[in-house]
Amino acid sequence: MTLPIFMSTVRQEVGNLLRAGAILHPVMDEDAHFRYGRVCAAQFVDLALRRHLWFSYGGTHVGPRGLQVTRHPDPLDSPDPDEQLLLNVVFEGTGTTSIVRPRPLEWWNGPAKQASDGLKADGLGMLRRRRYRVLRLLRELRTDMRLIARSSEQSWDSAPDVFRAGCSFAVLFNIDTAVPHWPMPPEEELFVPSMLSAAFNLALDIAT
Repeated sequence: MTLPIFMSTVRQEVGNLLRAGAILHPVMDEDAHFRYGRVCAAQFVDLALRRHLWFSYGGTHVGPRGLQVTRHPDPLDSPDPDEQLLLNVVFEGTGTTSIVRPRPLEWWNGPAKQASDGLKADGLGMLRRRRYRVLRLLRELRTDMRLIARSSEQSWDSAPDVFRAGCSFAVLFNIDTAVPHWPMPPEEELFVPSMLSAAFNLALDIAT
C-alpha cells in the first residue's frame, strides 16, 4: 500500500486527526501527559493545510508562549463537528489568539470526549475489532513515514504532494521536529511551528 493510499484509508476510517489520535493514544511515544497536546497540534496543522488558520509569533513572549494562531477568512472546506469544537475552544470567537493562555479544563476535555463518542458511534469503540484494525494501520503508517524521514535524500521538492499530505500525521507521530524529520512545507507556503505541540501542552498545563 502506498503512503497516499495509507493516509486516505486512515482518513476514511476515522475522519479527522482528533479521532486518529484517540485511537493511537495508548501507543504514542510520548509520556501520557503530553499526548493530547500533540493530538491537538496535529489537528491544527491539518486545519492549516486546509486554509482554516495560520500560525505566527507575536506579543511580548518568546518560544511556545509567543505562538499565535489566526483564522483564515476563506477556508477550503467546512470543519467537521470535532474540529469545530476544538476551534471554538482555542479561539473563543476571536480572530487571532495566543494558544498558551488559560482556558477551562472542561473546554479542552470537550473535543476529546466528542471524538471518542464519535468513534464509538461509528463502530470504533474500545475493544471493537475494527478499532484494532485502524490502530494497526496507524502504526504501519507511522513506521513507513519514519523510514522516509530517515532517508538521506528526501527533500520537500522531491515529492511535495506526498509530504504535504503527511504533515499532520508527522506531527501526530512526533516526526515533525525529530532528527531526522518528515519534510515540512516551505515557510512561505505554510509555516508549521516546531514548538506547536509544546504550546498546546503548556495551554493544557495552565488550564483552570
